[in-house]
Amino acid sequence: MSGGHWEYRQHEVREFLKDVGNDGYMIKRFPKLAHVFRNFADCFYDIFQDLDLDLSGDSYINNEERFEKESLEKIAAVLKTKCKVKLYEVDEGSEDR
Repeated sequence: MSGGHWEYRQHEVREFLKDVGNDGYMIKRFPKLAHVFRNFADCFYDIFQDLDLDLSGDSYINNEERFEKESLEKIAAVLKTKCKVKLYEVDEGSEDR
């Protein structure tokens, strides 16, 4: 496995953001924030992964300014994404709990 500059914690960050974004209470109370957190999960993971590989010496980012600009554009794109909110009714008598 390559990388490891930050001890592969980018995986934990991604999973945490997905957990927050998929939390039922978050979706019910803060659906737009939940949507953004879900989208940030993969966005940040990809950026962290590229940085991790570079900083650990497994690959090299040739143009730091371009990488930084493109990374910030990806982050901005997540914030500009139209939030899609879907709420479902759950039968409290369901046996799938």
